[in-house]
Amino acid sequence: RHASSSDVIGSRLRYLNREFTVIGVAPTVFTGTIAESPADVWLPLTQVLAPDSEMWTRARFLKLMGRLGPDTTLAGALAEVSAIAGANQRIGVAAGANGFSSLRERFTKPLLILQVLVGLVLVVACANLANLLLARSASRQREIAIRLAVGASRGRLVRQLTTESLLLSLAGGALALPVAALLTSAVVALLPPAFSGAGAQLDLRLDRALLLFAVGVSIVTALVCGLAPAMRATRVHARTSLRGRLAASDGRSLTSRALVACAIALSLALAVGASLFVRTLYNLWNRDNGFAAEQVVVAELDLRPGMRAFPTTVQKEDLLARLRALPGVEAVGYSRIGQLSGGLVEFTIDMPGESFTPEQREERRTAGEQSISPGFLDAMGTRILAGRDVANGDRAETLQVALVNEAFVRHYFSNRAGAVGGRFSTSTGEFEVVGVVQDAKWVDLREGPRPMFYRPMLQAGRPGATFAVRTNRPAHDIAQELHREATAAGVSLRDIVPFTEVANRTLASERMLALISGGIGLLGLIMVAVG
Repeated sequence: RHASSSDVIGSRLRYLNREFTVIGVAPTVFTGTIAESPADVWLPLTQVLAPDSEMWTRARFLKLMGRLGPDTTLAGALAEVSAIAGANQRIGVAAGANGFSSLRERFTKPLLILQVLVGLVLVVACANLANLLLARSASRQREIAIRLAVGASRGRLVRQLTTESLLLSLAGGALALPVAALLTSAVVALLPPAFSGAGAQLDLRLDRALLLFAVGVSIVTALVCGLAPAMRATRVHARTSLRGRLAASDGRSLTSRALVACAIALSLALAVGASLFVRTLYNLWNRDNGFAAEQVVVAELDLRPGMRAFPTTVQKEDLLARLRALPGVEAVGYSRIGQLSGGLVEFTIDMPGESFTPEQREERRTAGEQSISPGFLDAMGTRILAGRDVANGDRAETLQVALVNEAFVRHYFSNRAGAVGGRFSTSTGEFEVVGVVQDAKWVDLREGPRPMFYRPMLQAGRPGATFAVRTNRPAHDIAQELHREATAAGVSLRDIVPFTEVANRTLASERMLALISGGIGLLGLIMVAVG
């Protein structure tokens, strides 16, 4: 923006409808504390949030970073933090040199699994190579016998044969490097669009460490695969071999068969493992998740800083009516937090007549809370099993009501009939249960059934909203109309996508595992067939 001029210090920039003075410039490599969402501007928190803002006490958005003193250990810091936390034992300490990264937590195990699978493919390749070298040594017995007869030492022949194996292995490693670069880019391309920014932050260069690793693996492979065949090839009797009476030994035949059996077993293990990953992905997507993802388009209200003011309830209801009137729309509603967006608000549940000490309350079971509008459950295809849906008449001045899911009924009531009309309390007040809905996944598709209750958005008064539109029209056809109606209602929408894409985002690691492990399994079968 300033042509790298040092005069940027002291200049002014406008952000959040306010002016700020630039007081410093961070290095290019510094992306902030969250690796997958690099920041461009850093603002003093006390100048962005008012001192009396509820965000200070109710939100969990803060990422705390601290630098240890020169004589302080991580264990000592943890002890101090535990003392400060007191009875709240949810605070922990971890090394923060690499910042916070949800992607690192999410993909560490899958990548380790893939590394093991690749290691198995390497073992199959080693078995193939060792078998080929055994066969080659059998065809060179007369040559080796002549070399021994004219005075060559066995050690020199072993070094020669091992050197040949090393050249083969290094040639394979050199050919693998450009292929690895292409495949690595293909793996990153498997990440869903929501993680495209994170993919740009990954360092995929073939640096010195990777080159040394490739060379090291090639050398180890050559020694493992070439040394034993070289030792066996030089174990011949020159006179017998020169007379043409040497046949393949039983030992060599048994070794060759054992290598073939090992390669087949490993390739089948790879194929079975790949099929299990594919089956897991299929089960996650096709089991009853409590919603019907097809023909649903979702769009989130744009509440980013610098955009318009928070939408009012009147604006959201106006947009809801406008969307309901669009041709091809079968149902429409909105929720405070989008389904499968990875977020959920939880509350401790109190039932009538129960009392707990503060320590006991910490151990109480919790339930997820979701604020919804009338029509949202219909739009998502979530069935109401008993009672009624939230209604336009459920407003702030009326009795607080809620719908609960089947898991909530199992935890806190005896049956559905007993749940409807029952009551429970949270820190936000007392609720009367007016309906029971089927269990539905909210955070992601991996989670099991969790107790949840749905309260009317008009009683909750939350600013955010994610609209769900069930339509018989293609998603890209209706997106422009959603933008137009939002502008007419005085609000902005973003991330207008089919809900199937949202669901796919939650399965990014499973899909990556299934595709790559399937490719690795196929590669293993091809290699063992060739071998």
